Amino acid sequence: MRTRLLASSAVLAAALLGGCVAAPPARVVYVRPPPRCAWVPGHWRWTDDGYRIWVRGHCLPVD
Repeated sequence: MRTRLLASSAVLAAALLGGCVAAPPARVVYVRPPPRCAWVPGHWRWTDDGYRIWVRGHCLPVD
């Protein structure tokens, strides 16, 4: 009984240590360069009926 417990503990310890030896592969993250643009912030636009609508901000390309 004691030998079986010792053997299972040794197998468990070997499995835990064996998993820690190999480092995970390096993660490569590609970052796209920011576009060359001028940011136009969002704003409220009045309509002919007197209602306001929200115009989302957008990017205008700059040459």
